[in-house]
Amino acid sequence: MDSLNSFFPMEVTAAADEVARLVAAHPGRPFLVFPDDRRNPIRMFDQLPLRGTDRGPGGELVLGGRRGE
Repeated sequence: MDSLNSFFPMEVTAAADEVARLVAAHPGRPFLVFPDDRRNPIRMFDQLPLRGTDRGPGGELVLGGRRGE
């Protein structure tokens, strides 16, 4: 299996206790943002990837565009 067809890291779901710890660490925030680049496209829309709980929300994201994007 190549990296394009791999489930890792964006289709490995965070466990309920990992999500609960993340939410508890950021009380009062109505939502959390997890920026990432094109190497890790969003594939799950109803679950949080383990990558999100491991890295946490926010952080600096510097991107460059390609022609046609």
